Amino acid sequence: MGLGSSVTLNVNYDRATNLYYAGEKVTGWAAVNNSSKTLKFKSICLQFIGEIDYRQSDFYEYYDGVSQPFHGYHVVRNRKSFINIRCPIVHPTENEDLIKLHHGQHSWPFEFRLPQLLPPSSSPTNVSHPCIRYYTRILVNKSWRQRDLMQMYPLIIFPNVNIFPHEIRRQPLPQSCAHRESLHMNVSLQHRAILTSQPLSLHIDLDNPERLRINKFLLKFIQHRVIYTDHHKESLLEKDLLGLLDFSQTHLNQTFHLQLPFAHLSPTFNCKIKRWASLISTSVYYEIKLEAKIDGILDNIDISMPIIIGTESSAEQDDQSADIPISYSDAMTELELPPDYQSAMRKLALE
Repeated sequence: MGLGSSVTLNVNYDRATNLYYAGEKVTGWAAVNNSSKTLKFKSICLQFIGEIDYRQSDFYEYYDGVSQPFHGYHVVRNRKSFINIRCPIVHPTENEDLIKLHHGQHSWPFEFRLPQLLPPSSSPTNVSHPCIRYYTRILVNKSWRQRDLMQMYPLIIFPNVNIFPHEIRRQPLPQSCAHRESLHMNVSLQHRAILTSQPLSLHIDLDNPERLRINKFLLKFIQHRVIYTDHHKESLLEKDLLGLLDFSQTHLNQTFHLQLPFAHLSPTFNCKIKRWASLISTSVYYEIKLEAKIDGILDNIDISMPIIIGTESSAEQDDQSADIPISYSDAMTELELPPDYQSAMRKLALE
């Protein structure tokens, strides 16, 4: 990517995708194309940066010395980095203050290992905040009289969220019931936790003795993203269940399967990011919502259930206390596991 008329910076990763998982090694090549005669600089380094972007309501009070003081709240946008790993690429020798880069294409390999515990990138990113994003940045540190050159390249980072422990727990599967005077509906999920490659399976058991007409059953897959007090709730997928338009039968006992059409989907995750002396809580969680639109009745049936999205299913338990290969100065602390079904239901009930 070009920066100015004479210098082009570029970063190429050694894999076809920019998706990496916590604990993995990131390798690639950093390149500088110098179309001028000679470029003088102090150093070239690659930075791995993670940042949070969220809104916060701050209280303010104003008094002009004449009228009555007034106060209120205004929304402040916060964009803060919580991790910055520097990977030196080129430095001058002991006998030189500056490096001279002659005309032409120059490239150097780089590698660094991601920490074992990182919150997930916000994906999909249909809104700007609250958001967690990662990127690498190539930085050409020029002399003090000249402006440094830099360029950013996005990365998608996911933690390793193992759904196997949730699948082997001997607990009732997530389910919910709804009653009307002449209608009873029970909805349950076949799996409390799934991978994005697995179908979402939903079972409906409906008793409709008076043959009320249900115009449609609308299934919603909803993502919740929370950073500090900034909470964004978004319906990522809405779909009418096939074969159930204008349903008026007395009974329904059927399982429906739905594939999630997302290349990258943030896994369920809760953690607290330590930045300076404060802890900033972040979380990603999901719910399945089924809406039954009943003909002639304003109060439709809405049923919500939590579901966990993971990245792997393995009987081998990861050692979360393993040494982190790169120190990054208290960037992360107090890891929490994805919520169980009961706590997730309590969270949904409060919203």
